[in-house]
Amino acid sequence: MLFSPGEDIPNEFDYVYLMNKLSGYSDPWGRIRRLLNSEEIVRVKKGLYIPGHQFKKPFSRLILANLIFGPSYVSYASALSHYGLIPEAPVTVWSVTTGRKKHFKTPIGEFEYFFQNANLYAAGMGRIAIDQERFALLATPEKALFDFVKYRLGSNLENLVPTLDLLITDLRLDESALKKLSLGKLKDLSLVSKLPLGAELANCIRKLK
Repeated sequence: MLFSPGEDIPNEFDYVYLMNKLSGYSDPWGRIRRLLNSEEIVRVKKGLYIPGHQFKKPFSRLILANLIFGPSYVSYASALSHYGLIPEAPVTVWSVTTGRKKHFKTPIGEFEYFFQNANLYAAGMGRIAIDQERFALLATPEKALFDFVKYRLGSNLENLVPTLDLLITDLRLDESALKKLSLGKLKDLSLVSKLPLGAELANCIRKLK
């Protein structure tokens, strides 16, 4: 077996870790193929792995989203779900990136990446704890809401208030959580993006308070 009884098994690991573990084997590639065939390890994508289900190590799709393609951080409904603004996590993990738009199908689900220019990408990025030792990059709650509403509206920023009402109804956005968002941070996103959306969202949320 790759992992010894009682060993501290990583929740997610890369090719370098795997090759170090197999450094004593004359044919590490053959050993990797056998580990994959026996499902002792699962290849998420080339060079990125998680332990098989028999090890009962909970992997984080948020961390994996950061690792599958970068630079990137989780946003849109995926981040809104993490913060409790919506009750259910979407099936696909959505992220923003300064690279090209990408879509990955993996054994543990789908991951989608949307382009943002460097200025908007850098605004509203947060580092959140998955546990005591692992962290993931996510949009702040304000940035996640901004990204998602912008995605839904596209270039049409008219009738923002009913659209926000629609989001509350359709996605069950938690009004009490919306009231806790920083209006200043939403307005700052308008300055960075040069779009009125952040300020309009701030105005809508102010009416909820």
